[in-house]
Amino acid sequence: MASGSLQFMNNAWAREKAQGGFEQCVLRRGVADEAEFGWTWTWPGFEPLGYGFPEIIFGWKPWSDASTDPRLPIRISDLKELAVRYAVTTESTGKISLAASMWLTKSGQATGPNPLAIVDEIAIWLDYPEGANPTGEHTGSLQIEGVAYELWHSPSHGDRGDGQGWDLYYLKGPNHRLQGTLSLDRFLEALSSKNIVTPDRFVASVEFGNELMSGSGTTWVNDFDVVVTPR
Repeated sequence: MASGSLQFMNNAWAREKAQGGFEQCVLRRGVADEAEFGWTWTWPGFEPLGYGFPEIIFGWKPWSDASTDPRLPIRISDLKELAVRYAVTTESTGKISLAASMWLTKSGQATGPNPLAIVDEIAIWLDYPEGANPTGEHTGSLQIEGVAYELWHSPSHGDRGDGQGWDLYYLKGPNHRLQGTLSLDRFLEALSSKNIVTPDRFVASVEFGNELMSGSGTTWVNDFDVVVTPR
């Protein structure tokens, strides 16, 4: 399902782990003569890595045929500003998180699926179960725009299609942030200062959604926009 430069994807990537009947689908409704999108789900059992990630995609997901917007992928060194504004309303039971993420690749070509180009996945936890931690090892902390974030690292995560994974970095900040603006370029600068990412890599996509670990619920995306400004 698409709306302008945004693609809404169901992405029930771990459905085979479901412990019973499940449901997950993308929704669309009219609000004040405008379309509003969201998703709903029911997942029995518990999967700490999530059964699915219903999401918004802006740019080129490395498994996709093309970019949703010609400005991405963009080399990090060519990026002046990258920001995402968001607001969601969620009613749910069970355990879920809300995350914004970026795929970083070694190639700026977006002409067909190419997961072998993946180098890093950067995820920012915005809302999460009390006491929960991201996957991986807690390796340090960062201050970004005056906000403290824990840095979690999971090496060789996933499978690019050749039996090898990529570096997954989670940034766990304050909880219950269901609306706001994230200056993603500042996150990239902070990670570059730690030599975690390099400016020759490309931001392939900005993505945003719920990691669904258990339970049921519905999320409506009340506001979402991505700002990209090259140097």
